[in-house]
Amino acid sequence: MPPATSTLHSQLHEILRGPALKTLPEPVKLASGAWSSHFIDGKEALAKWSDLHVACQAIYEAVSDAEHSFEAVGGLTMGADAIAVGVAAVSDTSWFSVRKELKKRGTNRLIEGTQIGPGWKVLLVDDVVTTGGSIVKAYDAIAQTGAEIVAAVTLVDRGDSARMYFGNLGVDYFPMATYQDLGIGPVRHPLSEFLGMTVSVDPGGGSEPHFHVRYWDWDGPECQAVFRVRDLRRTEGWLTPLCIEFIEEWASEHHTELCQAWELIREGMMPALIEPLE
Repeated sequence: MPPATSTLHSQLHEILRGPALKTLPEPVKLASGAWSSHFIDGKEALAKWSDLHVACQAIYEAVSDAEHSFEAVGGLTMGADAIAVGVAAVSDTSWFSVRKELKKRGTNRLIEGTQIGPGWKVLLVDDVVTTGGSIVKAYDAIAQTGAEIVAAVTLVDRGDSARMYFGNLGVDYFPMATYQDLGIGPVRHPLSEFLGMTVSVDPGGGSEPHFHVRYWDWDGPECQAVFRVRDLRRTEGWLTPLCIEFIEEWASEHHTELCQAWELIREGMMPALIEPLE
């Protein structure tokens, strides 16, 4: 008899806090465009079958406990691939893989493995999400087949964007571990980058529209601040006077786009990048 879901979750969290969770001396740019001093390698975390088995059992039990049934499981290659095959194995269902681009030869397929379509109930999976770009891309590809996506699961959710996106769609969403579970900060959605500064938004960071600024080239105390969109007032943190001058100039020039970005966020969608200060 398999362990209870809570036990599996605890085991999975211990696995994810292992060598695959790295604290770096300098921030690195993630696939989403965001910067972070923490890096989580979902593929390394589940490279051993015993660890992958724990993760896939935990996913299957979490989805089953919510009374969701599915006939196939998959997501965007390659982050979702091992998880999809593992969950298909423990649930005795089928797996599929969504290509990042349409295959330009042979079958010209976007989806490999099980050929899902109308009438199919599928589970969407991914490994590590930050702003949710990969899992949203997979969702769109699956939806175009006519299959029904009964739920979405991520191994690790490093932000709040995916939760908001699926909440807006009415699709049950199961992050098996969050940034809070792993004791690290959230990854914010990038809006712009210029002059050594990144501008980002934290969809889960309150209802008042705001944006975060961090200056990476500063050797002194941590140089970051929060600005309110409405009046561009700095509400938290510290930046050099010159940084503040540049940010105020950029935000004034793109104020309409900042307001539109927050309207999209409230609708569960992620905004596009805004042009940097020239």
